[in-house]
Amino acid sequence: MGYQEIVCQICGVSANISRIRHSGEPRAHSWRSDGWAPITNADYNFVNHSGGWSRGCRDCMTPDYRVPEDDHDSDSDYVYESDDIPEPYEYNTPRESDAEDTSEETGSTSGSLKGESTDSEYLKNSNYSSFIASLTDPPSIPQTGFRPLLDVVNEPMYSARDCFHEHIAGPNCTHLSGYNGNRISVEEMRGCCTFQYLCPKPASWQPQSDDEAFETEKDFDFFLSGLTDHVTSRDEPYTDVFPPRHECRLPHGDNVFWSQEEAAVTAMPFHPTCLEVYKRASLFRFGKIDIKALVDWYRLEADLTHFSRDFPRHEAVKRGNEQWWRHIRGDEWLAANPCFVPALPPIFERVKDFHPVERGYHREVFDVNRVQSRPMREYQPGDVFARLSFELRLEVLSYLGSRDIANLRLVTRVFRQLPQSLFHQLLLREAPWLWETWCPLPYSCWAANSRSKLERVDKMLHEQQSDLENWHMRVLSEGVSTNENEAAILALRTKGTPRIQAMEEEVKQLYQPHDVPMLPRPGTNWYQLFLEITRQWGSLKGLRNRERIWADCNYILDRIEAHRTAGRIGDGIVVDPVATFLAYSR
Repeated sequence: MGYQEIVCQICGVSANISRIRHSGEPRAHSWRSDGWAPITNADYNFVNHSGGWSRGCRDCMTPDYRVPEDDHDSDSDYVYESDDIPEPYEYNTPRESDAEDTSEETGSTSGSLKGESTDSEYLKNSNYSSFIASLTDPPSIPQTGFRPLLDVVNEPMYSARDCFHEHIAGPNCTHLSGYNGNRISVEEMRGCCTFQYLCPKPASWQPQSDDEAFETEKDFDFFLSGLTDHVTSRDEPYTDVFPPRHECRLPHGDNVFWSQEEAAVTAMPFHPTCLEVYKRASLFRFGKIDIKALVDWYRLEADLTHFSRDFPRHEAVKRGNEQWWRHIRGDEWLAANPCFVPALPPIFERVKDFHPVERGYHREVFDVNRVQSRPMREYQPGDVFARLSFELRLEVLSYLGSRDIANLRLVTRVFRQLPQSLFHQLLLREAPWLWETWCPLPYSCWAANSRSKLERVDKMLHEQQSDLENWHMRVLSEGVSTNENEAAILALRTKGTPRIQAMEEEVKQLYQPHDVPMLPRPGTNWYQLFLEITRQWGSLKGLRNRERIWADCNYILDRIEAHRTAGRIGDGIVVDPVATFLAYSR
């Protein structure tokens, strides 16, 4: 069948997103869609230099591997280039361990991992995991060690070897194999490669202490898998996840049911952050978080007609969704995290602790609940709005959108000063996706983590525990007397146990929900918030992506309501995926 992308069932964007670093960033901030190496000028989706690629990459760079030996230590970004030239397919083939693991699966969604673990290999090789680990570290900014990419191509001795030079993005880079680091930061792209699955429960399924509330509902037939930072191609159906929740290490996920046998065991793939958007959209629409309706919709419409053709995706998603994800210049915001938006907290801080009286405003103007009546003022003749009471003016405004209100304020002074409550209502009506204004629901731990982060901390904890156990055994074997053994072991425990306890607490905290930064109803300048978001929309990539995902969620909710009306979804109704597949295939 060949390589085929699996995308998020909710937002339609692939998990296999790449990034090309700029010259002021460390190597870990550049990764390919498979997570194993940085972008080179020989990657797929990249026009060969002989075909005119240089027109869009005139200001791109490449690391200068000819840096004198004495200068290596001073160049923090220098990477030694060996004489072994990587083969073109080196980064496109799956890891052998993955292939062996998947070949032994029989289609079950909850099989244990067979063979040796590839955890250490995953952590060692993944550039994306290195990027996750470096989010809290200051970036290293090399000042030398780069040369123009065009100089490499135009050299008389240019050969296949030069095709594998790392591609360093200039401001105008149009490389289609990764988003330009000059146009979107690593912090904004947090979580773009992290996927999770809603897996059908096997007959032996039992609840666990870390299950979310909806997983343990009696009529809910799915459970959450662990996380992955790279989703395999559709022709490699099993993706390795961590942690292996409910003994499921290799879920079989897909957007479409391809056979009767697979329909009952196929898991729904999604970004954990997109599920957080859906939760809030469901809460806003239905007054409750209905995950059962989501998976029922998935099972009813997991076919090429409904999901691939009829779903009204954003045009930017349609442009990017090809055999390999196309990283088109200007569409970088599709990879921005919709929950954790770096530019949003500073805005929230500026609009909080707002006190109208202290700032010279009349309280009545900003608190409509305290306005009983207002004296009539002298306005220009012919202004019909001046004859209306304050309450009637607000009633008129309640039927208008923000653009109409802005135009109205230009033509009459009556609406120059408006209550803060009006702008709060405008935000709720026009931007319900700004849930910091109304929904205190915390984020799930899955939305705030990545596979590599969870795996790295777990690995460190087990290493500490193993080291302490080995120290005990060594003391026991070398001790002269029982008393000396006991004293030595007590000393080791005194030093080693606190470290392990600290790491256990760190692991525990990773699996805790994350609070949402709520804006208080009184004390927030809703007008300033409205203006700041409007003016800074271009830099709020995650918020722009959140609005898009919210629209996708509302389409899903529309489809859920249509299925409910038709009696296909509802309390006590079990959706049979095999029956829906057979109905579609006919």
